[in-house]
Amino acid sequence: MQIYKAINDWLLNYTPLNNWIYFNATPVITGTVAMNMVAGDRVTKEYIDGTKQKQCVFAIDMISEYDGSGTSDVNMDALAEVESFMDWLEIQNKERNFPDFGEKCITEKVEVLTNVPQLLINEQSQLAKYQFQARVNYKDESEVV
Repeated sequence: MQIYKAINDWLLNYTPLNNWIYFNATPVITGTVAMNMVAGDRVTKEYIDGTKQKQCVFAIDMISEYDGSGTSDVNMDALAEVESFMDWLEIQNKERNFPDFGEKCITEKVEVLTNVPQLLINEQSQLAKYQFQARVNYKDESEVV
């Protein structure tokens, strides 16, 4: 089972991604969207029957233009785009539309972990990277006895 591939494939359902998303690489090009692993496929609980409660955390990076003067709508438009993606993830959780981890895994929740994205600015290139993290909680029944 390839958890990150399943998440990556599922994220492509977000229409503005136009059927592509970078994985574990964030090219510094306007319009780039990347999913990056965050350390650990953490086991949060183990049950007597072999079922494991797990979490998979990932980060989304979005590269956009940056207006250093702050006088145009460029920065606000970029933030709105990031917030739309965050909102989409929340909607998927409410609708219980989850990534498919296979028949031995039951996805229980997808949650955005930050209320605002982290912002990194490269003033030389006039680009900004907005990053937020999300988590998938699921039960892995592959070792059930």
